[in-house]
Amino acid sequence: MVLSFRHYELYGRTDPDFESRIALLDRSRIDVATLVVRNALADGRFGFEARGGLGYESTRRNLLSQGGLALYVAGGAASRATISYDMAQETTTGLAGRRHTAWVAYHVDI
Repeated sequence: MVLSFRHYELYGRTDPDFESRIALLDRSRIDVATLVVRNALADGRFGFEARGGLGYESTRRNLLSQGGLALYVAGGAASRATISYDMAQETTTGLAGRRHTAWVAYHVDI
């Protein structure tokens, strides 16, 4: 199990006219807490990872959340397959955005 807290600071200096046209912030602060739980089963042949987090962007008063799950299967000492899915969401006054990411991978050591 891994518990983490991150603090991000963004400072940008670009053309103010350009920033106003695409709504860029010249400064932002984000605090995020995340939790990851991993476990292996059946002598390491199967495993899973569950992850989630909550955050807050103080500049825009924006709530952030994320979560995901990954499943692992090891065919032997030199190969494994992974399937993973993640979802992230941010909510700002009157607006909401979501991102979904999924992937499948097969890894072989040569």
